[in-house]
Amino acid sequence: MNSYLCTLYNCKSLNNLQKYLCILDKVYFKKLSHNLKEKPHKFFTSFKKQDRELFKCSLEVKKLHKRLIKLFKIENSNYLKSGVKKESHLTNVKHHQGSNFYLTIDIKKFYPSITKSKIKNQLIVTYSQSSKVAEFISNLVTVSQEQSFGKRALVTGSPASQYFAYVINKRMFDEINKVAKEENIKFSLYVDDMTFSSKTIISHRFHTKIYSILTKYGYSTHTNGKKKNYRGKIGNKTKITGVQLTKYGLRLLDKHKIKIRNLIQNSGCINNNKSLIGLVHYAIQVNSKYSKYMYMINKHHKTPLLLFS
Repeated sequence: MNSYLCTLYNCKSLNNLQKYLCILDKVYFKKLSHNLKEKPHKFFTSFKKQDRELFKCSLEVKKLHKRLIKLFKIENSNYLKSGVKKESHLTNVKHHQGSNFYLTIDIKKFYPSITKSKIKNQLIVTYSQSSKVAEFISNLVTVSQEQSFGKRALVTGSPASQYFAYVINKRMFDEINKVAKEENIKFSLYVDDMTFSSKTIISHRFHTKIYSILTKYGYSTHTNGKKKNYRGKIGNKTKITGVQLTKYGLRLLDKHKIKIRNLIQNSGCINNNKSLIGLVHYAIQVNSKYSKYMYMINKHHKTPLLLFS
């Protein structure tokens, strides 16, 4: 079975695309096509969050993005841990438990690097769509961005963002997975965080192979040792999607522990209580030993905070 097949595979006609998107009015479809190309900010409102440019999508576009997810429901690979049911950043970490050596790679400016031209090209090459169909879809999921130097790139903040990033780059990630399998190395993907693990040493030669594949598809990585990049034995630097992986099990990062303790000390505020509830739930999911925070909360308060009500 061709794992790239989906409902929109080999879609050549805009009339067929209109039907697939459940748009009944042809005049509306034509106007939408024009506005998506010429006036994208009618549909996407940008805002900043921690130095990241995110976008709020209009209800009109959000509905079409959700429809795209259904139409591109290709066969998911077992290495994919984001944007699909029953997978999360925790299942991503647990996938690598029991290994001794790790390689973690973070793609630099992943979303801004998924440009409109790259999306359109992959829709034509990988999914055999016509240029007109690929043009409409690439306009539907992109907007000009600061980090892309004004170029249109895959929108962040949409329900389709994570999954579509995988759809467009599936050929690349499948190639990376194939190389990992040949070396008997586990591979998992969480958005742009790639993790490799093995019982034996992961060589620099393997790292170079992965880097070469990324470069071939127009991506770059952060300098080794920076951000989330790491190659070596399990230890203090083995952090995978926000969780510390040790030979004794999963642990919270220090920043999460500090935040929980601070919230316990200041949990008289209702908003703080909500944050605390979420963080403690998360901590216990990481490792059941963090139920100790329940004891700390009950000791600190005369009236226990009801975490699981």
